[in-house]
Amino acid sequence: AVAPEFDKAPVSDDVPIENYQRLVDFIAQSAAQDYEHALILWYCSPSEKAKQNADATIIQCERFFRSEMFATIMPNADGDDILRLIEKKVKRDIGVNDDE
Repeated sequence: AVAPEFDKAPVSDDVPIENYQRLVDFIAQSAAQDYEHALILWYCSPSEKAKQNADATIIQCERFFRSEMFATIMPNADGDDILRLIEKKVKRDIGVNDDE
């Protein structure tokens, strides 16, 4: 049997920068959603196991947003600010008040 030929995109430096920017935006958005969901789980779950899993995701996301890689792919964004904004949104949405 002969292996089928697969279409291959030509190797070129002519890939529009917008394609890379969309990928970067998707990566950052995905990490932000993971962080938000993990915080909600951590605050709302009665299960200690679920909180431990959420803890692991929270740590992973915090490392990403504070990494050199994030600073490189998102040079106009501050990872700590993003983490604070997400945490503030989650606390507001679930009714956690830090002032108490």
